[in-house]
Amino acid sequence: MIRELPNALVRLYVDVEHTGDANQFYAKFSSRHMIALLLKYIWNIPGYTETIRSLCRSNAEQYLAFINMIINDATYLLDEVFEKLSEIKEFQESEANGSFASLPEETREERAGAFRQAERIAESVCSLSNETITMIKYLTADDEVQRIFLRPEMIDRVAAMLNYFLLEL
Repeated sequence: MIRELPNALVRLYVDVEHTGDANQFYAKFSSRHMIALLLKYIWNIPGYTETIRSLCRSNAEQYLAFINMIINDATYLLDEVFEKLSEIKEFQESEANGSFASLPEETREERAGAFRQAERIAESVCSLSNETITMIKYLTADDEVQRIFLRPEMIDRVAAMLNYFLLEL
């Protein structure tokens, strides 16, 4: 089990990209969130971290695909968080400055509904992005696993992701 579980989780994280489901784009984040939680849990169990290191050495291409998916997810999820937070802030400012109260009732109801939906999405996406960033954190803290992030084909992607995060924050 110690040998198979990490590899199966990494493979599933990559494979869930193409489920064939009509809602696969959004459904994959829920699946990946659960996979990230499982990986975080087993990371500190003796034997599993060494298995992940070994698999990084022996199956670098699969782990490269895994890291690419993590970077894609982190970028998308944080972009989504920033967008929803901007919508929430805009709504709150319109309430604070009184412009919201001057709108017709139907428009206020629509905007209030959109505000509540933005809050729900922001909460969900924050949770998903937090787990994704946490996964990047513990994977890159390990000298051997972080080598995948430092491969020549990954350096620009990782740098672009970090620059994007810093600019948005």
